[in-house]
Amino acid sequence: MEKISPIVVEIIRNAVNSAAREMNNCLIKSSFGPGIYEMKDCSVGIFNRDAKLLGQSSGLPIFLGNLEICIDIVTEEIGIDAYRPGDVYVMNDPYLQGMHAAAITVFSPIFYQGRLEGFSAVRAAMHDMGGKDPIGNANSTEVYQEGLRIPPVHLCNGGVLSDDVVDLICINSRYHEIMRGDLNACIAACYTGEKRMNELFNRYNVT
Repeated sequence: MEKISPIVVEIIRNAVNSAAREMNNCLIKSSFGPGIYEMKDCSVGIFNRDAKLLGQSSGLPIFLGNLEICIDIVTEEIGIDAYRPGDVYVMNDPYLQGMHAAAITVFSPIFYQGRLEGFSAVRAAMHDMGGKDPIGNANSTEVYQEGLRIPPVHLCNGGVLSDDVVDLICINSRYHEIMRGDLNACIAACYTGEKRMNELFNRYNVT
């Protein structure tokens, strides 16, 4: 087995974290909702094929802590071989991800030369999910008062935006265009992670 220099390991580790920081910057700068661009109520991560964390940016630790669980849930449901390049999944069901409904999880598989190598993932606080009160629902007594519950579904299918899913989510929010902009920002952040990881794979001749 070829021995890998600890210097190379550190270079790669920092490169993956740099890719995650760029994901985070993309999310914050392209979002429409002040919860993301102003409060930085979000977190991003890059994961390997087994959904183990490789790189992260500064963000909410409670958001980052169980992103891998969301990936595992979808992988268990559809099978690891069902992922396709360009896919993006979205979910927010509190009983699956352990967060309130306003915290949406978006992730996409990272493919390199046709092979699944990992995942890029985002969790962000949405401005309004259509619950009983605008924006906040801290005094809710049941989950249905928090707003729309989303099981794992395609936000993009093979790189094609699932307009029906996006429309369904947006029409349930009091702030349609903010929601649409934030969903697009999440997608862009995930694709940014994949792009940067592919550049890293090319640089180090991953085969």
